[in-house]
Amino acid sequence: MSVLGLVLVTSDGAESNSGLPGAFVHVAGVPLVVRAVRMLLSSGAVDRVILAVPKSELEKSREIVEFERVDVRCCDDGSDFWSWPDDVRTVVVHEARRPLAPPGLVAAVVEAAAADDQRVIVPVLPVSDTIKEVDGAGVVLGTVDRSRLWVRQTPAAIPVEVLRRALAEGACDLAALLDAATLTVPGDPLAFEVRTPWDLELAELLLVDL
Repeated sequence: MSVLGLVLVTSDGAESNSGLPGAFVHVAGVPLVVRAVRMLLSSGAVDRVILAVPKSELEKSREIVEFERVDVRCCDDGSDFWSWPDDVRTVVVHEARRPLAPPGLVAAVVEAAAADDQRVIVPVLPVSDTIKEVDGAGVVLGTVDRSRLWVRQTPAAIPVEVLRRALAEGACDLAALLDAATLTVPGDPLAFEVRTPWDLELAELLLVDL
């Protein structure tokens, strides 16, 4: 049985002046998406990777991501997109804008998914900031109890049977699956999402020490 990695590329988020999608922004000279793919492959827990991109970025992605064991696919191709070998037991979904997620996090979610093949496994971190509820006029209404608030990260592991059931029902929204009935494992601060210029600068600084 094998494990398939699925790296998701979207066109919103941290963008460079070149107008390229966020996933193609360079961090320490390497595009975010390339770092995400490398991380999955280096984890030792993933056998192959599918890079899912919008149709408009298909050729560009194939030029940038030239690795063995990586298949670049258009995420707009419907049922053709969801075809993979019969021996796949788990799909590890990772957002391209989390380039610093450690390989050990992949192993953790894959191991948890092997122990429970009926639920999605996501890494989470507790919310550490004080959260205020504010009305439309900017008036503070109260402080939110953060004891039950957690930040969801990726990579996340989806048992292939869960995906097949979703496809059979005619809908497979990955975002909805990741936020559905899931189990959690401890996340990692390095798995933060690069969405702003500050995030990009932080990633650059952290890579100096990694």
